[in-house]
Amino acid sequence: MAWLSRWGVFAPAPVDGAVDAAYFAARHREARQPLIVSGCHRENRKAVELFCRAAVIFGAAELNLAFHWCGPLAGAGAARLKAAGIGTAPAPDGATLASRLESAWVYFACGGDAQFPVQLAQAMACGLPCLAADVPAYRGVVEDGVTGLLYRSEQEALQLLTMLIDERALRQRLGEAARHAALQRFSRQRPRPDPGGSNPRAAPGAIPVPARSER
Repeated sequence: MAWLSRWGVFAPAPVDGAVDAAYFAARHREARQPLIVSGCHRENRKAVELFCRAAVIFGAAELNLAFHWCGPLAGAGAARLKAAGIGTAPAPDGATLASRLESAWVYFACGGDAQFPVQLAQAMACGLPCLAADVPAYRGVVEDGVTGLLYRSEQEALQLLTMLIDERALRQRLGEAARHAALQRFSRQRPRPDPGGSNPRAAPGAIPVPARSER
């Protein structure tokens, strides 16, 4: 579990408009090969390091996955990503990043964020099922088992990612719930509250996640 990130402070609640309309307009169409995407909007050496480790670990598990990093690249970070066999894209604007995200099978937030994780929220808006480390910055965005999955160890991360790759219906349910939650919380044009007092989270329904290892 040493490779897991446990850093970061509590992420403040995002203001309206944290996610641009381009992400909500994205059409989620999975690539033929299972594609795992991660990234950050600012240079983040720790996040790069963790994603590279994850790619090596999951690659050793022979799951036939492709990994892609979206975000700023420094010299050392770019070299590490290349050495780990991870594709890269600077993703300079919303439309470009949205096009990268919409073909992914899973968005993998492996840690390193000390502030509100904007790219995680954008992935949710694209309708991606999200697998995230159980750290404060992500717990404020993802509701475990409802709008995504949180993991606390390398073993659990591998178990949950394998489950997501194997079960398309689970990916679809989590992705739909993630998009709905993002629309409610992060859109520039947030829906008005239901005058009948219904819970907006209830629309997609709670996700029945198959049994996993005890935490």
